Amino acid sequence: TNNYGLIVENGNVGIGTTGPLTKLHVTGSSATNVDVLTLENSDITSNITRSITQNFVGRDTVGNQKTIASIWSRVDQINANDGSLHFGTRNSNTFYSDRMAIDTSGNVSISAGTLTVSGTGNSSIAGNVGIGDTSPDAKLEILATTEQLRLTNVDDTTDARFTVSATGDLTVDMLGSGTTDQLVLGDADTINIGSGTA
Repeated sequence: TNNYGLIVENGNVGIGTTGPLTKLHVTGSSATNVDVLTLENSDITSNITRSITQNFVGRDTVGNQKTIASIWSRVDQINANDGSLHFGTRNSNTFYSDRMAIDTSGNVSISAGTLTVSGTGNSSIAGNVGIGDTSPDAKLEILATTEQLRLTNVDDTTDARFTVSATGDLTVDMLGSGTTDQLVLGDADTINIGSGTA
C-alpha cells in the first residue's frame, strides 16, 4: 500500500489561506515572525555529519529530470551540532555542489566564478582585504610575485604599475609599457617630501 497522506492532482494548495496564489501558499500572521517551513533530518546517530537538502529540478528536452540548483544545510554533530549552509548550481550539464558556502563561523566562500557587486551605492568591509592572500595583515594586502597594483585612466590605455620585489624594492612604471621604470626605490633608499631634502 502506498503511504500517501495527500495527493492534489490539480490546482493550488493553501495552508492558512483559502485563496492560494501558487502551487503551495502558506500564510500566517504575526507582528514579529512567522515560521512557515521546517525541514528536519531526524537521524540521531552519534558523531556524524548529516545534511538537509532542498533541490530545484527541471527537465531536459526528452523529459529527464535534472537537479539545476540545490540549497542544503549541513549539521555537524561531531562539533556540538554546528551548522553550515551550501549552494549548488548546474552548468554545461554538470552539477557543482559547493558554489558558495557559509560555514559555522559565518565565513563565506565562493569556490568558482566571479563575485560582482553592482549598483551605485557604497560598499564597505570592516576588516582587512587580501588579494591572493587569505590572511591579510593590512586594510589591503596584495600578494603576488609580479605586478601587484595597476591604476588606469578612464581611457583604459594609460596606467601606472606598481611592483614590490622579494627584497622590498618598489618599482613604478608610469607609462604602462612594462619596459621603462620611471621610479625605483630600493630597500635602503629614502625620499623626503616637504623637508627640503631628497
